[in-house]
Amino acid sequence: MTWSIYIVGILLLSCQDVHGQLYLYYMDQTINNGLYYDCLYYRVVDHTIRSFERENDLKTWYQIIPYCVRPFSETEKVYNEETKGEVLTTFTFEELRRHQVTTFDLLSWSALIDLVELYDKYLDGPSNVSLGFQKFYNCSVLWFGRFCQYTFNISLPLNIIVNKTFTDKRFTNKSDTTCYLHLDCDRGPAPACLDWREICDRKVDCLGNDADEMNCFELEINECKENEYRCHNGMCIPEEFLGEGHYYSDCLDSTDEIILHAQRHAKCSRNPGFWCEESTYRKNPQHFFCGDGDVSDDSILEASRYCDNGRNIIIKSSLFSYIKHSELPYSCWLLLLCGTPNGLYIEIALNYHLTPKCNTLCANDGDESCNISMVDECHTEFVIFPQRPILHGHVSLLYLTNQTLFFDYGEINIFPDYVCYDVRKCPFLPSNSILNINGTTCQSMQELNLYTFTDIINLFQSCLIVIENEHEINYNRSTLFQCPGTTKYISTHRVFDGVPDCYKGADEKDVDACQWNHKHRFKCPKEQKCISFILRQNGVKDCRNGDDETMSISQEITFQNLCNGYVHLQPRMLDGFIETDETHCDDWPCNNLYTRCDGAWNCPNGIDELNCFPSTCPLDTHECISPITKKLICLPYHRAGNGIVDCLGSTDEREYCRLQNPERSQARFKCWNDTLCVYNIHVCLERICFMEGKIDCSSDMKYVLERLNEDKKLKFPLFKYFMLDRLRTNLSSLMVTKNDSIQLIVDQETMILNKKFTIKRTETCHRGILIYIGISLKIRCLCPPSYYGNRCQYQSQRVSLTLQFSRKCAPVCYGVFGIVISLIDQDNVIHAYEQLTYLSTYECDKKFFTYLLYQSRPKSITKKYKLQ
Repeated sequence: MTWSIYIVGILLLSCQDVHGQLYLYYMDQTINNGLYYDCLYYRVVDHTIRSFERENDLKTWYQIIPYCVRPFSETEKVYNEETKGEVLTTFTFEELRRHQVTTFDLLSWSALIDLVELYDKYLDGPSNVSLGFQKFYNCSVLWFGRFCQYTFNISLPLNIIVNKTFTDKRFTNKSDTTCYLHLDCDRGPAPACLDWREICDRKVDCLGNDADEMNCFELEINECKENEYRCHNGMCIPEEFLGEGHYYSDCLDSTDEIILHAQRHAKCSRNPGFWCEESTYRKNPQHFFCGDGDVSDDSILEASRYCDNGRNIIIKSSLFSYIKHSELPYSCWLLLLCGTPNGLYIEIALNYHLTPKCNTLCANDGDESCNISMVDECHTEFVIFPQRPILHGHVSLLYLTNQTLFFDYGEINIFPDYVCYDVRKCPFLPSNSILNINGTTCQSMQELNLYTFTDIINLFQSCLIVIENEHEINYNRSTLFQCPGTTKYISTHRVFDGVPDCYKGADEKDVDACQWNHKHRFKCPKEQKCISFILRQNGVKDCRNGDDETMSISQEITFQNLCNGYVHLQPRMLDGFIETDETHCDDWPCNNLYTRCDGAWNCPNGIDELNCFPSTCPLDTHECISPITKKLICLPYHRAGNGIVDCLGSTDEREYCRLQNPERSQARFKCWNDTLCVYNIHVCLERICFMEGKIDCSSDMKYVLERLNEDKKLKFPLFKYFMLDRLRTNLSSLMVTKNDSIQLIVDQETMILNKKFTIKRTETCHRGILIYIGISLKIRCLCPPSYYGNRCQYQSQRVSLTLQFSRKCAPVCYGVFGIVISLIDQDNVIHAYEQLTYLSTYECDKKFFTYLLYQSRPKSITKKYKLQ
């Protein structure tokens, strides 16, 4: 399990040469107990975030990832002196000294850093005869390492290799995932396994022992200091870390930042950064962790968007898989799988190897639909499906077989008749039962008023997560809320947080959450209602007038948010008038430095977007699709914003759909001769406007309609605050001088690079990078600190650090400071350390991310650890 610590400090380290030289660190396999060695240091760069930081004047960040050999066991030997690659020449230290080779020469030859330091030591004391026989292997091009044993087999600098490894991932193999092994957990048949993010996530994932949720109530009852912010999962961070921006989620559950879809950075599945590896971003406990920082809104009983790496499908396939040699006939299992929401989803998404497949169930009828007698297939009065508990480690679904099922391939047509549960965890539910399956109580769906799979999920979310020892827990706390009519207690911070934790959602209604005076709760201005911080600006109006979706009056209002058609500040009475950021806008210029050429029409006639991008239309005209011919025409700007629709989708008259759907920036296409505004993305995919047929979209039409999506920038602008140097050059003038031959060369180089970067390079190593060993080019992976194993398939126990230096002694603390941060156990054994160099006059607000690892794997649970 990972945990975060916030320390004063800064990490300054030179790591790699972008011109292609590779410097290995930690060549001695014995120093770190053999758990990691031969490290390449990569400085993380996310161009999306860098651009966002520059445009929004945010804090900057710094992270070095050491990609190392991290074997499964300290006894595993990856190579020896015989495992050589292509060696040009071999010299002893004494021979190098006689040839007057300097340490700088060795560095220029990509010698190991440890070896260079050793040679420097020998130059200072050449009388050390044994050191004089130390060998230096001068490697040929593309090879490096102590014995020239490593190669990437491609002539690229490390930063490009790492970037391409992640950005080019295609996830063709969705049958494998990374695993956290340091907890005794049965997650179902392989390859399903536990992810560290699933520990203490308020949902039992370990079958049989609830191991992933044991002792987690300590977080639930935890309270923070006055100058701290309590993360929703119970952890504490310094209050000054609250609201720093989306890219600085310091809480593991990311509840310290308001994360809007429009501000979400690139997918974590293609990003190795700290903010992906050490955050969850999940707000609903029933959603899936993808195991790489992404979250799927899929749930175990419903089919929805799946993870890029297919982890949610792997987990579902495991839980729904057939148990061989069981009493359930295979034909019955197949029928139930294919008739529930997950069956076809699993089959299609994973190319699940069912024999036969779902579309063969009606093969004898020569059609994809037919009537099937369940009792003929199942041979019993009832069946449990899936054969393993499907929710919280104790909830199972029961189907009666005394029915004939009309099976139609592609349709969901089976719903369970009974649900079975552990009454000890759900004591508020009926305990009497006609059926008792494996010690559980079974009740009919009708008796429990359950009619959808969502109903089932919500009901059992209100049960006890685990059965705690009541004698060890003091429930008489003002910080706990007892769910009415049950024995379940939750933190008062979970009341009005959007997730029903109590029976019938009692914690989400008719509770005065203002009584607890939580510092960071949001109080609805026009009612006695205080909601959780995490519900602010989440796209749902939790306050009566939607005040939780506007910015607090105490927040800074950015220049480009003023008079852009969206209310960002709560209404406030000033001099007898109700004022917002959208009042008194008659004289406000809509075409200004901040709105010019940002893609969104801030002016009704779009003059702020005129002549900004390359176009086949003349100056001072807008590209427009004729609603009659469906061809591209050029509309003079004075005919836009005049109340008369001249263009398909009303792209020239955008105010109508903005007023009709202010919260849905994607619904900006106005149907012809209709009042309906629909989602832009659907127009070219299906018939969505009732007054006209399906539109066959040309490339010109798709381009013009895609520009409607820029409306989201009105609510979530790209730029913030005043800018002194953002005068924009007309892009069309730049395009005129574009050198086509240079572009052709760039395109050719990209094609060559893509051919070299095969699926093997991007798919083999999970979150690591592929490397070859020896002349035979044996495949191995270099893993970041978060992972280990020959394919980086196992998740590490680690201390994750967010570092920021606060200059408390100003103005007398100028200079360069050396800071050492150590991970020490109770016996004062140093497990790991980082040496930091801090320049007090340089980027004081920068955040730094790093890791400290334990000397043993797993760490000793009998010892206590500290940082100093």
